[in-house]
Amino acid sequence: MRQLILKDFAIQRRSSYLYLAMGLLFFFYMTAMDQHNMMSVMMPVFVIVYSFINRSMHEDEKNHATRLLLCLPVPRDTLVKAKYASVALIAFVTTAILSIIGLLGGALSFETHEDRVLNLLIAAVITCCYSFLVSILIPTVYKMGVAKAQAYNRFFFLGLILLGGGSGTIIRTLKSRFDFSAGPPAWLQRIGNSLAEISPYVWILVLFCLALSMFLISMRISIRYFDKREDI
Repeated sequence: MRQLILKDFAIQRRSSYLYLAMGLLFFFYMTAMDQHNMMSVMMPVFVIVYSFINRSMHEDEKNHATRLLLCLPVPRDTLVKAKYASVALIAFVTTAILSIIGLLGGALSFETHEDRVLNLLIAAVITCCYSFLVSILIPTVYKMGVAKAQAYNRFFFLGLILLGGGSGTIIRTLKSRFDFSAGPPAWLQRIGNSLAEISPYVWILVLFCLALSMFLISMRISIRYFDKREDI
């Protein structure tokens, strides 16, 4: 499996400098917008990871690398596991590099307890969201190929952008139709109070476990899809 993981990095050796430049550019842009927390690290990481996945799987189909590997005595599930391992590795490495740059440059702070909790919570929430998106992208590629998967993902992200852009209109419409001056129901307030009493470290652990669970479930789904594909 180690050779399969190295293969993903080898075919993108030239692109690695572009990924690093993109990540640093996005990182410095976020810090210039006064995002002096893990948000300035995790956003560039997603750009790099998403680009890495698309380029890796596109190159596999373009160069018929997957078809060649299937001619070797390598189980299909091993190919899928190696792909997921390479994705996890690039996410971990880029997060570590940008975090170190942020700490050395003063863009990140872990000095106080509040800073540590906030940064860990931001990292956990964004990791969970990214794991969800990646868990959709990779199985889609294994089910229908890169070209169709990229088309579907473009529509998916376009929908997210339109939803984000129209959020102001949605909020104004809701404010005009409903009365938000009243407090929440008593039962909902009790639930909120109970959740607020839970330690933030418990939430961080739960979110990271949820992200890992989605990632592993996605890998099992990808293995099942890849086993059924006959057009490679």
